[in-house]
Amino acid sequence: MKKYHALSLFSVLFLLVPCTNLVDVSAKTTTYNYFPTDNGPIDTSYSGIVTTIGNRPFLTLYAFNNNQFSLIRNRALAPKTSWFYDQTVSRDGEIYYRIATNEWIRFDELEGFSGHHNRKRFEKKTITIRIGPVLPAPVFDGKLNDTGKTLAVGSEWIAFEKPVYLGDGAYYQIGKDEFVAGERVINLH
Repeated sequence: MKKYHALSLFSVLFLLVPCTNLVDVSAKTTTYNYFPTDNGPIDTSYSGIVTTIGNRPFLTLYAFNNNQFSLIRNRALAPKTSWFYDQTVSRDGEIYYRIATNEWIRFDELEGFSGHHNRKRFEKKTITIRIGPVLPAPVFDGKLNDTGKTLAVGSEWIAFEKPVYLGDGAYYQIGKDEFVAGERVINLH
């Protein structure tokens, strides 16, 4: 009985206050099919929610220093709680998820998780376009509505390099929600 009281006291004193009901994650549901390379670099390309297992009074946390994990002895996680993670790393065949600044939980102490790929931002390249020699070019919005604006014959504009396909045609974006038909453009440079 003394062991039970000591364990309960330890559990109560050192449990972190979890995020409350971030998501409902069913047990043993996996929608995340990526695992980091063993002993590779920290991976930030995925993030999501992890849920701790429910059959232990507390779950251990680890610190990651000098490329090694060490047990955090003054904090733990409560069972059946959900936590946001933003990094993963694998060391010696064990996968860890970062749930707070330098606080990681091991994969085998999780019963559910979901994640998504963090899309990297790509810079869009721009080009200079010239409006054709016969008629001014009307400017459309993203729903192909005529904005009432026109671009003068022979005028040059900065546009994103790759055309956008709206309806049946290619359009070059020249501003926020402003597009000109590719058929009205000459001398791309």
